[in-house]
Amino acid sequence: MDTSHAGSDPWIAARVKAELMTENAIPGSGDIRVSCVDGKVTLSSDAPVPEAMKQKAISIAGSIKGVKGISAEELLERGGETEHGRFGVDNLLSRE
Repeated sequence: MDTSHAGSDPWIAARVKAELMTENAIPGSGDIRVSCVDGKVTLSSDAPVPEAMKQKAISIAGSIKGVKGISAEELLERGGETEHGRFGVDNLLSRE
């Protein structure tokens, strides 16, 4: 992958998507959409995503250089809850 734009939003989104697609632990990861604005990655999907898959996707996204935060709110089913509570905008994972 061309590293001349490493850390740019399009590069981050492409890198996260590539890592999700090559990760054996995430079957159906092609259903996860990735966007990035100002280093903040949003993971979304039209289909319900199992909790283990969500957590793995968050972990993978967080391992990419330049990621400043991750929102997986749109991966949850409507009204979905996790053992840690409902994800919301206030629960955006951020790096300092």
